Amino acid sequence: MVNLLSSIIFTVTALHEIFGYVVDNVALPTTSGFRLTIKDSSKIDLQSFLYSTVLAASTSLRMPKLINEFNNFFGKGENGEVDDAINWEIEVWNNFQKSLLKQSDKVKADNLEKNTEFQYFDPENLECSESV
Repeated sequence: MVNLLSSIIFTVTALHEIFGYVVDNVALPTTSGFRLTIKDSSKIDLQSFLYSTVLAASTSLRMPKLINEFNNFFGKGENGEVDDAINWEIEVWNNFQKSLLKQSDKVKADNLEKNTEFQYFDPENLECSESV
């Protein structure tokens, strides 16, 4: 279960950040799009351009960072009481956050040794979900 959940979290945060970013590609009708015009194959048609920009605008909203306490989600029982199940939840989340911080330190250390930094897999930069 840990491997499954870790894979899901990685896919919807780190991988989606790289493959799902379309703003640079749809900023102008001459960059890329869904459907080319008949008269000029270097441009996309107006409807396709509008679809692309709406997609970019709706997915470019800032989401909460993955490294976050989320006090409203973790640590509160149904009646506001803390029980063993809630304590377990808090402990798991806190351990996950510590692991993310360790991974962030590793990415930063690796980037110091490279000519070009690669920030996409640094948990400190990851958002916890997409806006769509």
